[in-house]
Amino acid sequence: PTSALFRDGDDWAVFAIVKGKAELRRIEIGQRNRQEVEVTSGLSETDVVIEHPADRIQSGTPVQPRSEDRGEM
Repeated sequence: PTSALFRDGDDWAVFAIVKGKAELRRIEIGQRNRQEVEVTSGLSETDVVIEHPADRIQSGTPVQPRSEDRGEM
């Protein structure tokens, strides 16, 4: 979802949830619309990302998914 994207310098990035912690992932994107974005590198289809990441989230922050079905945090 586009709500997971943010800028990290000149790069696009998301936070993935890995073993209960946030992990910064720099990604490359393709096509996008208001709700969805095509990720061309940096994530796999099974990765769970944090939507609307708070400013306090950084790599290593303990997190728990709210809904595993949608991959939301």
